[in-house]
Amino acid sequence: MNNDDIKNQGKQINNAIAKTNNTGKVKFSTAIQSDTYKNLINRTLGDKDRATRFVANISSAVAINPDLQECDAGTILSGALLGESLNLSPSPNLGQFYLVPFNDTKNKRKVAMFQIRVQTDTFSLQSVQVNIKS
Repeated sequence: MNNDDIKNQGKQINNAIAKTNNTGKVKFSTAIQSDTYKNLINRTLGDKDRATRFVANISSAVAINPDLQECDAGTILSGALLGESLNLSPSPNLGQFYLVPFNDTKNKRKVAMFQIRVQTDTFSLQSVQVNIKS
């Protein structure tokens, strides 16, 4: 399954969940607990223990970042799975990659973008918010 397949499935999942709760926006904490997301994660990772660890790590990363909590759940999952495929951890303790919130003004939503952590002796990327203009 490639990244585009994951993005498309994430959009389909968000649409299905939004229709059932009539909010139009799905919180990540709700989406990640849905059977559809759980099945997608289990199929993609292929290992129940790895899937459990993945969900715990990404949920923790989202829980401590209020801007990330506002992002489209499908984009969070897509970015997190990309990091997982590279064997990187979003865990706040390890911080090998970040999911950076962006304002997608064209589609009027906030999205999470995958960003590998950059660190030198004097610089560490911690949190950035960028507006995308079309």
